[in-house]
Amino acid sequence: MTSISAFIPVRLSSSRLPKKHLRDIGSKSLLSWVVWQLKQSQEVDNIVVCVPKEELGEYYLLKEAIRLEGVEYFEFNGDVNDVVGRLTAAAQEYSADICVLVSGDCPLVSPIVLDKLIEQMKLDDQCDIVGIDSHSGRRALVEGVVISRRWVWEKANMLSDEPYLREHQFPVISKKRAEFGNLGIRLVGLDESYYHLEHRMSVDTPSDLAFMRKLYEGLYNLGKKFSLENAIEYIGNNKEILAVNSHVAQKSMHVKSYKAAFLVSAVDVYGYGNLIRTLEVANTLLNEEGVGVKLFVFDDEAKGIVDDYGLPVEIYTKQYFYNNARFPFDVVIFDMNSEIIIDEGIIRALVEDKKKIIVVDNLNVPLQSVNKVIIPTAHFLGKDSDKVKSGWPFVVLDSRIQTGRYRRCNKLNRVLVYPTSKIPFSTFRARLFKLIRKCKVKKIKWQLKYEDGFHDALRKSKYFVSGFGLSSYEAYFLGVDFYVVGKDKKEEREIRRFRENISNMRRLKESGARRIAREIVTVLGV
Repeated sequence: MTSISAFIPVRLSSSRLPKKHLRDIGSKSLLSWVVWQLKQSQEVDNIVVCVPKEELGEYYLLKEAIRLEGVEYFEFNGDVNDVVGRLTAAAQEYSADICVLVSGDCPLVSPIVLDKLIEQMKLDDQCDIVGIDSHSGRRALVEGVVISRRWVWEKANMLSDEPYLREHQFPVISKKRAEFGNLGIRLVGLDESYYHLEHRMSVDTPSDLAFMRKLYEGLYNLGKKFSLENAIEYIGNNKEILAVNSHVAQKSMHVKSYKAAFLVSAVDVYGYGNLIRTLEVANTLLNEEGVGVKLFVFDDEAKGIVDDYGLPVEIYTKQYFYNNARFPFDVVIFDMNSEIIIDEGIIRALVEDKKKIIVVDNLNVPLQSVNKVIIPTAHFLGKDSDKVKSGWPFVVLDSRIQTGRYRRCNKLNRVLVYPTSKIPFSTFRARLFKLIRKCKVKKIKWQLKYEDGFHDALRKSKYFVSGFGLSSYEAYFLGVDFYVVGKDKKEEREIRRFRENISNMRRLKESGARRIAREIVTVLGV
């Protein structure tokens, strides 16, 4: 009897979305959805989750999740990046005659499509690989599925003699086609509905995960099950959902995977500006440039914000940055408040380990030791050089403002006051009372934290009083009459420079986050 096994390659240390297989999409985790879809197949005899041995704290959680699914668990002791070796070893271990490769990041793999492909192979002894045919030049909305005879995987394992051939799902079959001899390849056409859309249906980034969660929610509210066929119908009627992850770029298998670490100044001391900018830049790097990211922060509030955003985050420890053997990043971006003196010892350690270094919003660092300094403001009083770039084109705003989520509206005759601990309260109060008398303001609203609801309160207010920072730029962008309080004479000069240059931001055709991300990939040599 022909043995048909489905193999799901899974790992926790994904560069763009670590531990993605354990993340929830509605009622199940990503991995649980893949397994659930496979269990609906009428042709698959056995389901095997193929895992490399990784030294990660959450490793036991993955193993337990697989056990609870009631499917086979295969642990590969070879290189964690050797996908070809892992799958081939699993196929041999379970004596599979027909190997069904199902990517572990595709929660909407269709059992209907799988069964149709498997039936083709069962009926045709000369068939060694089954794929999906195109229709009028369009590809089907089916990702991460290939059906092969086991000997094809074994041959591919022998021929995959370069890292990029082993790190992906059998690309050697197309690269060295002649060496497989008389390979029987069959392409199966699907119902026309599968070809109506072209969109990402795999989960590689936080934006992809957000797309799947929104798709699940839409189907759930209609009382429909989470399936590819229902998803195609839903998207056809709700095309605006595609914008959630339409900006995510597909990584080429020839492109080296890079990782970037961001070290961000503390929220509870220096405010939210550096963190908001880092989130925007990191998200752009991840989605548009395919660079893996991780943020290192100094306080629990900042960690909670990053967690909610969906990016990897850890509380900073000096020992981690000094321990080069455990530091798997190619570039470190210090986005630190301009008042902070960056630890030169860490800079030296990174230079010795040949890491790239970029500093944002801070000149308190030896320029000869870093690759680039970016001052993303409209008020910089210094001059650019070979290593220093500055100006309003690098200014980064919260993307929700720039994309119109918080649109301009009719203003309430009130002043929104956003104080800062760096400026005496009496100074804010004096400026506030002066404004009230001058403009006959009816109401005062105090905003003590930069949190959900801040932008909505800002856009609805006619006036805004704050210290100098990101919120000043946001007030301008939202058409609010703002009054900025400087903490000293230098900052008052910067505020004057800011007012002279801020109108240029209206001419921006590209976000500051994208410009900074491009500087980072240029330094990496991507």
